[in-house]
Amino acid sequence: PHVVVIVTGKGPQKVMYEEKISRLNLQHVSVLTMWLEAADYPLLLGCADLGISLHTSTSGIDLPMKVLDYFGCEVPVCAIRFDCLGELVVDGVNGRIFATADELSKQMLALLGSIGENGSIRAEGELEKLREGIRGMTRWRENWDDHAKEIILNACPSAIDGQAEHRGEPPIWLKALVFTASFVIFYSLTKKFALPK
Repeated sequence: PHVVVIVTGKGPQKVMYEEKISRLNLQHVSVLTMWLEAADYPLLLGCADLGISLHTSTSGIDLPMKVLDYFGCEVPVCAIRFDCLGELVVDGVNGRIFATADELSKQMLALLGSIGENGSIRAEGELEKLREGIRGMTRWRENWDDHAKEIILNACPSAIDGQAEHRGEPPIWLKALVFTASFVIFYSLTKKFALPK
């Protein structure tokens, strides 16, 4: 199939990479770069067949938010291996894990080879199996109820909105605090990526 690769972001090295990409002699591959507004990002991901995560953890304990974005749109991912990645990506169940550029290229070929001539994903292909694995994953609400709700609500009972507690959900300020703390941790631990050969 013809592969369209869309690289999102507007980092300081964007122009340098665009120049490198323009010098490649790619056949059956188109590479586009773009910056998206927050509302458009999930729409783009929802159109994707496969996501690639090049996030590595400097601490060894943070997980790539990008993979959660992909999973939220039921898009399987190929992610570079690092110590705690297995807590999120289970190789062969909801994505694939690679360590080298050669492994990634083989995984992409195997996964994208399951796309039919008309662009539809063949149900018997590995890509569809990985989508099914994503559909079977525990969602945020279930994780909140099973693992965090009791601990956090007991730790700060005077600050909990009774109405939110009645519905069994964390109050919105707590969701925002958890998200903000996660974003700060992930953002601060992000580093420049170099794929080993």
